[in-house]
Amino acid sequence: MAALGGEYEFIGHGKLMERPNEELFSVFALHGVSAKKDKTIKVKGKLTSGEYRIRGDISSQYISGLLMALPILDGDSEIVLTTPLCSAPYVDITLEVLSAFGVKIDKLENGYKVYGNQKYFGVLAPEGDWSNMAFFLVLGAINGKLSVTGMNLNSVQGDKKIIEILKLAGASVTIENGVITVKESNLKPFVFDAEDCPDLVPITATLAACASGKSVINSIERLKIKESDRVESTIALLKAFNIKAESDGHSLTVYGGNPKAGEVDSFNDHRIVMTAAVLASVCDGESKIINAKAVNKSYPSFFNDYNSVGGNADEF
Repeated sequence: MAALGGEYEFIGHGKLMERPNEELFSVFALHGVSAKKDKTIKVKGKLTSGEYRIRGDISSQYISGLLMALPILDGDSEIVLTTPLCSAPYVDITLEVLSAFGVKIDKLENGYKVYGNQKYFGVLAPEGDWSNMAFFLVLGAINGKLSVTGMNLNSVQGDKKIIEILKLAGASVTIENGVITVKESNLKPFVFDAEDCPDLVPITATLAACASGKSVINSIERLKIKESDRVESTIALLKAFNIKAESDGHSLTVYGGNPKAGEVDSFNDHRIVMTAAVLASVCDGESKIINAKAVNKSYPSFFNDYNSVGGNADEF
């Protein structure tokens, strides 16, 4: 909207409206756009081309947004990262999609050269979503056998790392003719760094909950600004299933054990809902997920697919 110009008001709900935008808005102010956040977000003005100096360690979405907006401005622009870039694979996805639509951007040592006066054109078939398929891949590792098709094994998506994590945990993973099959295994504790794949933390914590021993997930600092504080909500989820977990703000430690059925608050977070459903599948008895409709944010058919592969979920 800032690139198109005009006056706009964005209305949202819950944690989404609490996400930090100050860094992005301060950059807007230097390029002709005022943006204010109260209960809503109001944007006024039209972006001008030029140099955009911005931190890369708060949210990769700032960078993705600018990469999509700047090509349609008059004149060339340059994005200069003043810190290292976090969640870099998400920006790589953005660049790949922009290239597919004919947009030219050059990657620089500390940023990007964006050419102005461009137009988007082309046809793109979206890839399968590794972040959502991770739930089913972990489901196969902890409860039976499950195969997933339609995934790009050469994808730049950071959440493709779920395959590496499953193998670290000792899961049985085979890939043949594009079909990924995961079988229930005796899982072992593991350590991994979530810097480039923070969305995997809740479901990876579930994998750790079913392993025998102490697992550690590092680089979790940015989880606090997701749909929920995913450090808090993941620990609460595990506790509801009788699994001990703790965090020092930089890492999440999960003590694997014997999950037991419980009642889980979703914190209105779609990934917490899906994670809870996967963990509930290994528990004796009935578990409840409060506000499971939050799953509609990213995967409205999740429970249909979950039930189709042997899950047993009913709305209450």
